[in-house]
Amino acid sequence: MRRVARAAWLGGVAGLSILASGCAGAQSGEQNAWQMPGQLPPPGVPPGVQPLPPPGVPPGVQPLPPPGVPPGVQPLPPPGVPPGVQPLPPPGVPPVPPIPPPGQPPVPVAQPTPPPTPPTSLPAQPIAPQPLPVPGQPAPVPTGFDRPVRAGGLEAPPPLDPRTMEPPKSPTASRLDQAKADSADRTLEWFWLDVAGGYAFASLEGLRAGAEPLTQELLTGKVHGGFVGAGLGARILFFTVGPRGRIGLFKGWQLFDIGGELGFRIPVGAIEPYFTFQPGYVALRSTVPEVLGVSNPIHVRGADVRFGAGFDGFPTSWLSFGAALDWDVLVLGRPAVDAATVATMQAHASGAEAARAGKLGADGSSVGTAVTLAAKVGLHF
Repeated sequence: MRRVARAAWLGGVAGLSILASGCAGAQSGEQNAWQMPGQLPPPGVPPGVQPLPPPGVPPGVQPLPPPGVPPGVQPLPPPGVPPGVQPLPPPGVPPVPPIPPPGQPPVPVAQPTPPPTPPTSLPAQPIAPQPLPVPGQPAPVPTGFDRPVRAGGLEAPPPLDPRTMEPPKSPTASRLDQAKADSADRTLEWFWLDVAGGYAFASLEGLRAGAEPLTQELLTGKVHGGFVGAGLGARILFFTVGPRGRIGLFKGWQLFDIGGELGFRIPVGAIEPYFTFQPGYVALRSTVPEVLGVSNPIHVRGADVRFGAGFDGFPTSWLSFGAALDWDVLVLGRPAVDAATVATMQAHASGAEAARAGKLGADGSSVGTAVTLAAKVGLHF
């Protein structure tokens, strides 16, 4: 019995020794595992210091690694967190500061920046006053669009004014609008008709007298008077063409002329300047009942070249009022009076008049001039 008890006692001592050596080896292996070369200690723990075990794990016991991580390997940090940096805790969980080494101040933990708080409401926009209804017209029916729209604590901006949404006009567009306003709403013109009247001056021998005087001083060669005239024609853009006739009313005789007028007009708005050129035919007719006993014995005719300038004002697109100044060059000639008529005239004359009447038997010529100042009224189609 003694031998059996002694053997049992020796076996129990040996077992306790083996168990103590096994626990010491496990603790030494755990410490060596944290101090493996190339492996970082947990955040906030300096190298060579044994970290505190996780909550619920007794000291000296190796905690289980995360799923998928073999024992003794440091797990990877969360995405976006560099190695060795303490990750932020989940929302609602306060961060746990790491335990500093002995003799060092505690390490501050970075606090997450709170997101900006959106404004709960905007200041109310003033509502534009509504115009009063016009007497005699029904009041506008409210549609609900005149009220401010609010949603989620925000208020929609007031509607834009269509007048403020128009883009600014270019200088060219502004000039075109001004020209349209100044043009009296004129449209394309194809035909025109006008009448004129005014003052006239004529000199039958004003530029050059021929070898034989034109009227032999039996009619007054330099006179003042008036005239009336009319014209019509067609217009193509800036150019006009058409016939025009006049009658000069002077003391002792009348001057008739007719010709084709060419014009150039400058449309600058409601006022339209123009220039004209007119070649034509001219004839003189005596208004004296008898000259030395003979009715209208002197016949003068020739060519007329006229240069003119003027302007027309258009109060409407079809009516115009204007003025014109013309200068005429008259190339005149007089055929010889037959001998029987000359003898009759000499029988009724005496002295110097009989001598001048005798010279009517030869042809006469001259270059005269005329100036007219006219007022005009026109119709345009």
